[in-house]
Amino acid sequence: MDRPTLASMIAEGLSTRQIAARSATSQTNIRYWLRKHELRTSPSKPHRCVDCGGSDPDKFYAGIKHVCSRCWNRRTVQRTQDTMSRIREHMGGRCQLCDYDRYPVALELHHLDRRTKDPEFRRMRFWSWQRVLDEAEKCILLCSNCHAAVHAGLAEIPQKGVQ
Repeated sequence: MDRPTLASMIAEGLSTRQIAARSATSQTNIRYWLRKHELRTSPSKPHRCVDCGGSDPDKFYAGIKHVCSRCWNRRTVQRTQDTMSRIREHMGGRCQLCDYDRYPVALELHHLDRRTKDPEFRRMRFWSWQRVLDEAEKCILLCSNCHAAVHAGLAEIPQKGVQ
């Protein structure tokens, strides 16, 4: 593809996909010619956060143009809190050793057999609800104090009689 033709299509504001369609060739071929002629297309969409309206490109993660990093992080924290809240509710909402239920955020999942723990457990906020439930079936709900005591060997989980 010759440089002037490619440059005129870029000047029209066409994307690599649109140039490829107009030229009846592949997008990969267009990218090749852009590099060969040292040309660049303009970004298809400007950065604009749908939550706060921010538009500074330095405040966005690569590849995400619709939510700034601050709002993305806030959404991620909220998604984690919502998932844990649903799990606590699903699992009875109280410590299975001491029946503590005053502050739900103090309730944690404890894997009964750490060998069955999914290696991606820390990224569970991105999982489907069914996958979260499957992982929760391998766990019991403990308050922070009981959880620490179990890990320190100061308390044991009864084999029978776990509520």
